[in-house]
Amino acid sequence: VRGNTVFELFSMANAAVKWGETVGSVQAQFRNPFANVLIEIRNGNFAFTGRGEALRYIWGEWGMPKMDTPEARAYLKRATQLGVYDNSVYQEFIRMLKDAQRYEGDAIRFAERISGKVGNAAQRAGRGLVNFGNTTYRAGDNFFKLMGWESETNMLMRARGLSRQEAEVIAAERVKNTRPTYSRVPKAIKWLRLQPFIGNFISWPSEMIRGSYWSLRYAAEDIAGKGNTPLTRFYGFQRLLGTIVAGATAIGVARLGMYAAGFNERKVDALRRFVPQYQKNATLMPTGSEDGEIGYVDISYTDPYEIIRGPAQAVMAGKDLDDSFFGATKEFLEAYVGPSILLNSVISAYYGKTPQGREVRNPQDTRLDQTLDTLAYVLRQNEPATASQLRRVFYALTDRPDATVSRYGRVYNPSEELSALLGIRPQSVNISKALEGKASRFNTQMSDVSRIFTEEYGAVGTVERERIVAASQKMNERRRNLFDEANQDYHAAMMLGLSRSEAISAMRAGGISEANALAIAKNKYTDYQISKDLRQTMKETLSPDELRKREAIARELRIRER
Repeated sequence: VRGNTVFELFSMANAAVKWGETVGSVQAQFRNPFANVLIEIRNGNFAFTGRGEALRYIWGEWGMPKMDTPEARAYLKRATQLGVYDNSVYQEFIRMLKDAQRYEGDAIRFAERISGKVGNAAQRAGRGLVNFGNTTYRAGDNFFKLMGWESETNMLMRARGLSRQEAEVIAAERVKNTRPTYSRVPKAIKWLRLQPFIGNFISWPSEMIRGSYWSLRYAAEDIAGKGNTPLTRFYGFQRLLGTIVAGATAIGVARLGMYAAGFNERKVDALRRFVPQYQKNATLMPTGSEDGEIGYVDISYTDPYEIIRGPAQAVMAGKDLDDSFFGATKEFLEAYVGPSILLNSVISAYYGKTPQGREVRNPQDTRLDQTLDTLAYVLRQNEPATASQLRRVFYALTDRPDATVSRYGRVYNPSEELSALLGIRPQSVNISKALEGKASRFNTQMSDVSRIFTEEYGAVGTVERERIVAASQKMNERRRNLFDEANQDYHAAMMLGLSRSEAISAMRAGGISEANALAIAKNKYTDYQISKDLRQTMKETLSPDELRKREAIARELRIRER
């Protein structure tokens, strides 16, 4: 595919979109340090030793002249030679842009513009903002890498009696193995990373798995290593304790919030039924409830161990062994093989519907308006996260509905959107509206399930009895599953504050018939009935003998007509 201009342009656009979701995101700029703090704790650096030295040399990233000394340059040169310094996610984006094509062309110039190296005077304002984002993100990564290097170097010098020069080499290797180091991403992940069609930020979860493995390995080596000193073993236990503490931090924070808000595990599980699909297995911290609105924070945004915790939650949420295995596998693989943001938006634009089923454009609009709506959708989906968040803040502060995210618009909470700029997004869900939306999907799914039977039972020509019976059994099994899920949604809504009548009203507002709504509330099941329209169509298209045969099969299966 290399050398293909369309592929190269798509690859460059894909890298730019990823840049906008990380380096170009104010939220990510704040979340990045939170994740790195947990990574330092994982490696036993509870006191964050080495922070002073790291900060002193990092000031040079912002061009402070006093920090640009021969000593500082020599220190950073040594760190660079050992692969500790400037091995950040920002540099990965530059490599992605360069690898998009084999020759020095537009991708290189684009990368240079992003890094702020070229451009005329008219471009300086915008380029300055981009350069500031690049510098800040790179400095954040480098700060923690240098801190870790200093911490590991000092531990090796004290525990093993090594010289500074000897310890620096071993410490650099440990830092590159236990902290995210994108030059050490496995070859298979690098290949996936370079293609622009699947996977969004696959290097990060891969590095978290690799780093966790090496942290445990170094802990074991220091504890049980032959000839190790008592101090070496102490540091080994300290790293092991750090791994446990870092892994439990997100759960601990979520539990504290849960108890403070008066929630228990059952209420949190009930809440999971109404949050967006991508948060079903996330670590959620409830913050309270008021007027039918449940507030919560998705801790997973700042949890570097989500790649491990998400599949674990899917296992616990599974109905049986098969469901648990499938859920965990799906949760894990989505980090690697899900459609990229750019590709997802292009597919949605082509078919006119988002993955959630919302229409991108009104098919009854003029061609011009449909085109403009489609272009606006693609641009919104791929704009830098900061731009999206600033727009949400604007809608929140002006109390205007955002019609770009739902058919009827969405009203944002000012405090939630302002705090989201700091990397922590408090969210809320209206349980009544959420149950109404689930009821609407229930109706759509029931229609789809009914077709399993009607496409066999009402088919023209001759259909074997076995096919109709098998279709009926399959339909009934799926219908019962849908009723069971709806019943669980109904009880979850009441657990979160709705009364029985409010929950039934919400289901009715979503389009569920009164008979089905009452059946769901009573944990019952309504049998499928053949519609008059299907009966009339069969009369017109089937021979009398075939029609009588089908009706006999329906009576045998105890399927009634409406």
